Amino acid sequence: MKKKALIVVVLACVTCVCAAALFGCSSSNATSSIKLDNGTATATGDELVVELESNPTTGYTWAYSIEGTTLELVSEDYTSSTTSSAMTGAPGTQKYTFKKTGAGDATISFDYARSWETTDSDIHLKLKVSSTSGGTISELASVEAD
Repeated sequence: MKKKALIVVVLACVTCVCAAALFGCSSSNATSSIKLDNGTATATGDELVVELESNPTTGYTWAYSIEGTTLELVSEDYTSSTTSSAMTGAPGTQKYTFKKTGAGDATISFDYARSWETTDSDIHLKLKVSSTSGGTISELASVEAD
């Protein structure tokens, strides 16, 4: 009788492990988020979303560059925080969505400036993103900009 009970318990455990593997009950959807000087960066699974305060009606825009081959841009969107998006000086949020393309490290540099001038008030941000071969972004860190 004890042997049958042990076999049932072992089979139940094996079934639970198989179900978790089949139906995605893993840590691959773990979320990590960090606060940046002008926004946030959030990694969930193989996706990274960076949201930055922006004000393009004043001529300031964000530009980005990626060092490394483990991330690619999926989408870029701007949302005004007011109902009148044409209003000069109206702030908003610039949203970048990146997707992991491989294992390893990448660095994303963001620069907030006017294209026709360079000033001390320009903003430079760097974000280091580490990815595992298992399909997730494993580490997210703000790095000192040059």
